[in-house]
Amino acid sequence: MDKLTSENKFAIMPEWVIELPISHTAFRLYAVLARYADNGTHQAFPSLDTLSERLGCSEKTVRRAIDDLVTHEAVKKHNRGRYYSNLYTVMTANPKGTNVTKEETNMSEKGTKMSQRVDKNVQVTRT
Repeated sequence: MDKLTSENKFAIMPEWVIELPISHTAFRLYAVLARYADNGTHQAFPSLDTLSERLGCSEKTVRRAIDDLVTHEAVKKHNRGRYYSNLYTVMTANPKGTNVTKEETNMSEKGTKMSQRVDKNVQVTRT
């Protein structure tokens, strides 16, 4: 079984981003931009070509996804000039207008069927 290590790349998504009414492409784009972003400034500057390759879609689709994220204040876009890629600031704090608060969500308060399950067998079979 693989352990979670620095070689296993992953992105953590804020709960408020999951709740946004955005496209699946925009959701994935947020995760990709978060992977490229600097830990201190939350800024990233991948090219449209790089983003379209990572997402497996056209640059036009990436532009629409960027506009979707900018509209919902999940990302700020800064134009750096004609021959430079845009600078994207990935927002980590909950922007105005989202329904998700910093409090626990209904799902985390109630739990899920999986989290409430209690195994009655004391023996564990490893395959």
